[in-house]
Amino acid sequence: MENPYQPPGETDEAAEPLTLPAEGPVRFVGGMSSVVAVGVIGGILLMVIAFGGVAVGNSLGMMILLLSVLGFASLWIVVSLLRGVTVTMPWKWVLPLLLTPIVFVLFVPVCAASGFVAMMTIGNAGYAPSIVGLSIAVIGSFTLAIACIATVIRSRYAASARQDAAMARHESASE
Repeated sequence: MENPYQPPGETDEAAEPLTLPAEGPVRFVGGMSSVVAVGVIGGILLMVIAFGGVAVGNSLGMMILLLSVLGFASLWIVVSLLRGVTVTMPWKWVLPLLLTPIVFVLFVPVCAASGFVAMMTIGNAGYAPSIVGLSIAVIGSFTLAIACIATVIRSRYAASARQDAAMARHESASE
């Protein structure tokens, strides 16, 4: 039985460096800039539809539905951009569906805070931020929410890829 508290220098076998799978490191196609682009495009679409007013009808329920659809679509694109790991087709649909409420939970407080900051720095229109400030707040908040979730997705898949590589290396060493 090995002592788990024994320093690595005193073990019998040398520790091998951790390697990633043969497909390469887990990353997004285009890096984080592509994820930011997805967030910016989603934020712009959110602003266009919200300012259209006809599609939303100034209804909170329609705004939540719109944010949910845009969040799901953006997360689906982010999961599709992931390379270096195999994502099964059902999981490619379930993962964005499960993480869509997190987009809403991250977006609302960040958008409110950045809207207040925009009112103080850019100016206001009565009791709300100006159109420019509102646009910057919404686009920036949506981009930040998508980028945060994408970072968590990537780190989770990278950790599982490292674990799979370590298990494969351990199995090949035991043979």
